[in-house]
Amino acid sequence: MQPLRFLQYCGSCNRALGPEADIYIYKGESAFCSIECRETRMRTDNARRNHPS
Repeated sequence: MQPLRFLQYCGSCNRALGPEADIYIYKGESAFCSIECRETRMRTDNARRNHPS
């Protein structure tokens, strides 16, 4: 069975996510290779929400 596309690469650094690797999910639509990558996206989203263009 093929993994869902968003589970193949980190949503922050684009590192490949292997079948045995820990995967960190954010908002159910983004997968990350580490807590640090996930937190980077969370900070970016918060900044965009607090300071819209």
